[in-house]
Amino acid sequence: MIRFSTSSYQQEVSFCYAKNSNVPTSRRKIMLNRRSFLCYGGVTALSYLAKPVQAQSESHTVDVDFTTGVLKYFDSVGKIRCEFYVVLPRNTYSLPVTGRVKQIILQPEWRPIRATRDDYFRLHGEVLPERIPYGDPRNAMGEGKIIIAFDQVHIPPSVRIHGNGRREDLRKRRSRGCIRLTNEAFLQLASWIRNTQPRIHFHA
Repeated sequence: MIRFSTSSYQQEVSFCYAKNSNVPTSRRKIMLNRRSFLCYGGVTALSYLAKPVQAQSESHTVDVDFTTGVLKYFDSVGKIRCEFYVVLPRNTYSLPVTGRVKQIILQPEWRPIRATRDDYFRLHGEVLPERIPYGDPRNAMGEGKIIIAFDQVHIPPSVRIHGNGRREDLRKRRSRGCIRLTNEAFLQLASWIRNTQPRIHFHA
């Protein structure tokens, strides 16, 4: 068990071998705070941190298959540790795309780009603020976001892997460019890669 603290509270969380309906395979179950998660491997822990988490090690991969709508995390020996269904971009950029995780931020604020704010106004008739705090229902990042340093220059630097994906949108093309997971799946992924600096691979 690992304890982490934020400015408002301390929370202890640990879990292993969990299952949710948003994952493509069936594994062992564990219930945590009345919610289920998926993972294969040994016991791990996750934190709800308000501060950025810097990744550090080298030989791991987060793989997103745009054909199947599945994200997989491979460890340093090529073993799949977690896999989840994801929400994909409406318009696919030129694939394959590679990069590296630069930073993991949990409980993030959201700074929507101008095009996103314009779309939101057209859909909802409401002006979206330039900065939206964590916990605001309009914050599209959900429980966290992964900032990526892409190798290719045609990928917008604002593309993230983040939470707040709706279950009904999984394996569908709904986002403006980011890869979305459910909040539960994002926290599970973050718990695996928080001490690594995995490569990123988007492909069809």
